[in-house]
Amino acid sequence: MDLIAALQQVDFPFVIHLMRGITHLSDEVFYILVLPIAYWCWRKDAAIPLAILLLSTLVLNVGLKEYWAIPRPNESVRLIEATGFSFPSGHAQAPMVLWGYIAWITKSYRWPALIVFLIGISRVYLGVHFIQDVFAGWLIGFTTLYIGIHIQQRIALRKIQFEAIPMALLFGLLGVLVPTIFYHELTVKGGGLMAGALSGLFLEKAWVQFKISHAFWKKAAKALLGISGAVLLYIGLKSILPATDLFNWLRFLGIGLWIGLGAPWAFARLRL
Repeated sequence: MDLIAALQQVDFPFVIHLMRGITHLSDEVFYILVLPIAYWCWRKDAAIPLAILLLSTLVLNVGLKEYWAIPRPNESVRLIEATGFSFPSGHAQAPMVLWGYIAWITKSYRWPALIVFLIGISRVYLGVHFIQDVFAGWLIGFTTLYIGIHIQQRIALRKIQFEAIPMALLFGLLGVLVPTIFYHELTVKGGGLMAGALSGLFLEKAWVQFKISHAFWKKAAKALLGISGAVLLYIGLKSILPATDLFNWLRFLGIGLWIGLGAPWAFARLRL
């Protein structure tokens, strides 16, 4: 609490708004909107391993939070709303995996490291995590990332190939099992997204095989079309479906299928 109080001594409105903006870089909407653009327009080959890493670290984070059941800092110091338990910080853990993976494939480390650091510190400044929550999130995220990269390298070295249809069925099944075994609001959404996106990514490799164009206008068109579809599904399905776990799972299943298969199919048909 002492560190939270010390950081909040810097209480200029600009700093508060900046910290709130930075913490949104690890929100649900950020991952749904920004990561697909990277898949559609930048690095198609990184989509499957990165998606598996992020979903794995989500399940691990939820499981550890429920196991430790450590409450968040007192509501009197919180500058934003936050629910659930505090340890470890998911907003520290997931960015370590995401930006660490990006740093690994681009061999550029400064900006990813800065983003990870700022997101973590923003959670302490905003009073929704203790510093030990953030340190634990960074450590667990880095460990997940290290193991994931090691496995990916071994698979590439041995030139192991995975059949699209069985893998799509496997991840569809995992998308059902994860929220069933590790029940939480986040695993319900993550399970639906896993079933849709990862199944869609493997089916795209078998059925569509869209190409990433170097033309800027084509990338912009893909981003606009793809995100428009994702937003329509996100908002539209939320407005018409009941707010139950089953329908939340189905909503994120639909969003995932659009990201992994539907949008690439549209890009291929439109020759983008």
